Amino acid sequence: MAPSVTARRLPVPICFLFMLLVVSLLVLKTHSLLVYERQMLLNIRDSLPKFPSINEQCGGLPPPLVSIPEELHRCDPPWTPSKRKRWINGRRRGTRSGKRVRVRARMRWAFTIGDPRCLGPYSGLKQRCLLPVYPTSSEHAHRMLLYWPLRRRDAREGGVNINNLQLLPATTDGQRINLALLNTRSVSNKTHVLRDFFDTYKLDIMLLTETWLRVGEVAPLLDLCPTDASFFSSPRLSGRGGGVASIIKSCFKCKQIQSPGVFTSFESQLLILNCPVVLIIVIYRPPKYNDLFISEFSDFLTCFIVHYERILIVGDFNIHLCCEDKPLVKDFLNIIDSLNFTQLMSGPTRMGHTLDLVLGYGLNISMTENCLLPILDHSAILFDILIPKSPAFERGKLPLRSSRFISPEALLGVKLHLPEVLDPIFTQGLCVDSLTVNLNNTLLELLDSVAPVKKLKCQKKNPMPWLNEELLNLRRNCRKAERHWRSSRLEVFLRAWKDSLTSFQSAMSTAKANYFSNLIMSHKHNSKLLFNTVSQLTESKSTLCCSNLMAHDFLVFFSDRADTLRNQIIPSSGSLSDYSDVLPVAADKLFSDFKVISLSELTKVVKAARSTTCSLDPLPAWAIKELWSALGPYILFLLNISLMTGVFPECYKSAVVVPILKKPGLDVDMVANYRPISHLSFLSKVFEKVVFKQLTEHLSTSNLFEPFQSAFRPNHSTETALLKVVNDLLVHADNDRTSVLLLLDLSAAFDTVDHGILLDRLEHFIGITGNVLSWLRSYLSGRSQTVNFNNVLSETCVVRHGVPQGSVLGPLLFSMYLSPLGALLRSFKVTFHCYADDLQLYVPLIIGNCTEISKLESCLSAIKGWLSDNFLCLNTDKTELMVIGPPKFQHSSQNFTLRIDDRVITCRDKVKNLGVWFDTVLSFESHIKEITKTAFYHLRNIARIRHVLSNDTAEILVHAFVSSRIDYCNALFSGLPKKSFKGLQMVQNAAARILT
Repeated sequence: MAPSVTARRLPVPICFLFMLLVVSLLVLKTHSLLVYERQMLLNIRDSLPKFPSINEQCGGLPPPLVSIPEELHRCDPPWTPSKRKRWINGRRRGTRSGKRVRVRARMRWAFTIGDPRCLGPYSGLKQRCLLPVYPTSSEHAHRMLLYWPLRRRDAREGGVNINNLQLLPATTDGQRINLALLNTRSVSNKTHVLRDFFDTYKLDIMLLTETWLRVGEVAPLLDLCPTDASFFSSPRLSGRGGGVASIIKSCFKCKQIQSPGVFTSFESQLLILNCPVVLIIVIYRPPKYNDLFISEFSDFLTCFIVHYERILIVGDFNIHLCCEDKPLVKDFLNIIDSLNFTQLMSGPTRMGHTLDLVLGYGLNISMTENCLLPILDHSAILFDILIPKSPAFERGKLPLRSSRFISPEALLGVKLHLPEVLDPIFTQGLCVDSLTVNLNNTLLELLDSVAPVKKLKCQKKNPMPWLNEELLNLRRNCRKAERHWRSSRLEVFLRAWKDSLTSFQSAMSTAKANYFSNLIMSHKHNSKLLFNTVSQLTESKSTLCCSNLMAHDFLVFFSDRADTLRNQIIPSSGSLSDYSDVLPVAADKLFSDFKVISLSELTKVVKAARSTTCSLDPLPAWAIKELWSALGPYILFLLNISLMTGVFPECYKSAVVVPILKKPGLDVDMVANYRPISHLSFLSKVFEKVVFKQLTEHLSTSNLFEPFQSAFRPNHSTETALLKVVNDLLVHADNDRTSVLLLLDLSAAFDTVDHGILLDRLEHFIGITGNVLSWLRSYLSGRSQTVNFNNVLSETCVVRHGVPQGSVLGPLLFSMYLSPLGALLRSFKVTFHCYADDLQLYVPLIIGNCTEISKLESCLSAIKGWLSDNFLCLNTDKTELMVIGPPKFQHSSQNFTLRIDDRVITCRDKVKNLGVWFDTVLSFESHIKEITKTAFYHLRNIARIRHVLSNDTAEILVHAFVSSRIDYCNALFSGLPKKSFKGLQMVQNAAARILT
């Protein structure tokens, strides 16, 4: 008989205890999964950041974590099971156990693969928190915080789905492109090797020369080209050999353009890479000599050099660049240097010679290596290009500024009230200083009454000042047409939208061209405004760096510089009176009284003066010119009183110095990198122009000008000075003699002039006495200056030495200060020429003749001693020396030096003299190169804005920026060979292409 089983119901307390036991086991198991390995936590304890304590949230720590710092703990927070029931797989089940199962599965998966993640905000938890998990290996160190995958309901509650996150690469300064240049000598039998080379070195672009492919032959390039790349082929059109090609990855947007002409001496391929725009040119020049190559290659470059900012030229030029003495190499290097290209290939590429070249313009190119491939007879050149990112625009706060709006009505009100307020002042018989102070105060009060100063926020410049009401209406019509089409989707509204956009584009282009054409035409004689206009259209808008310097820092630096230099000067044993009788002045050549100025003469001076306004002016310069009919008689009265009494107005002795950074890119927090620009009152410059005219008349009629001083003299200029110097040097060279040219540099010459010595020299050497000397003494004494930096004025300091910078009389007074120096130089039989403070000495000299060298060094020591006695400092570090003569004597003068006291001056290959570069044989090749570089820089800028310029305005810009540089001192080019003008001819050809 089979046994029978009887089912009995267990008591409720026993069932409850059984379920409690199961739950406790599950909880303990779950908690065990939430604990890190103890040794791992101890190893990484010191290298991890601290996190907020979660001890209070978790309700205590498990036993294994008691001895570990709490910032290394990881435990799950208490959860409250949801009371919602759900049906899964057709049966009803509570969510508490299902949720625990999912949590345990996720934890088990995380510990199995060791992925550095942390639990995200989970929907079933009362307190949403993150549980940090850190990587145990260095390969995951860059990913510190991720989130668990969540359900849709979790995502709606603010969670993050890890599947939607993407690991971004580290940011760099730009995009780096890897390139290679190979001379293949037939691609057909090297396709697989070249493809493996492309993949091995992870190239982006591979440029090939001598492909030896025929027209229409693309099968070898298809085998060579990887699946993620494309190719461009330019085979030789006739004959065998030659041909160039390019392999470029498909991720780069690239297109091939046609060559600007037909050239027989070389083959080329032109590609435009849009990342941003880079023009890539692949060149192959056959090894057979062709005398047309230099002329054709220069014409080829000038066709596109003005239209692109970044250019890369590579290829096999078959020019032995290592042999610099060859004529072809010299001419080639002259062309690329004139066009601002940089040649980066340095080592040999075939049989010890450099035949394959890499030329760059506007690119950051890094040469990697020259790789040897046995199947190629040329080395493979590897290099990369860094394409910089566009600078991000930084939004800044707009400061407040003081503004005064002077309307025509306000100006008319000032003009009507001038007689009634100025007549009482000028009829009281006041002195010059009182008259000047009352005049300035009255004009300022009158202007404040009709146009008061207001504090306004600095408004951003209108980016489109040509935008008028008509263009705004056209833009509104475009948007209206767009809304009609989007609401109806009818074809008629789409056509209307397109027509309105076309009309707006055409009208906008016309308005922009007219705006800049009118701006350029109205200021065609103002080179500064023309340069700023072109810069506004071409240069990128970048945020200026702010300096931490204060106006007081510049004031201390500028004022202490002159005192420091004067303290460093050690006077020689000589006396200042050694040359006191070199310029005897007859009684009839004395200049003691000024001439009385008429209103018509003063009006001509005022109208011819530039309308530059200083903050010290009571009225703007343009307003003074507008009010001249009413204000002129009062200014004339004040001027004549000043000239007759020999007193210069005290109010006009102040200067406002504005520091300007010498070069872009210099450290803005160093005061030595700034150049002081002095701004003087407009009326003070008018007074100085009147005195300047009478002083120059006295010097001319009395024949007191230094014969070899070309500054501030009628019919004299830098060109005449250089013509005299070059002519003398060429005469010496024609007689087979070398000449030594010395360019002396004076440190802060205008700032260290001694007023006592200057006035003594004006009286005894120049013959200035009486009221004229008193006026000049008053002009020099009691001067002051203040610094304006970032619209903040410093305190005022007294200027005790020097002639005023930025003044009209300053350079003329300095040239008279140097007058006795000519007699000293003549005593040593040294030829010299001066242009203000630019002194140059030249003397024929036989290299190796110790007697002549010693005589020249004695002359230099005497010059330095004379300068020291006159508180002028000769800067031997910036004094330049050059030996000029026939080429056959150049080898013997390379190591020529001169000694000035304890300093040695070495010989240089080229020096800059009054803006012109001199070389040792006076070929002016360096100067022509510099002209060509600068001219092409401006031609590029003009070409970029040519579409908004009319023919007349484009011609004005070309003459202002290009022709003026070609014409400067072009008389020096007389007698040069025709090949020297090749660079200038390229400039003129490029300019003609822009204008036509």
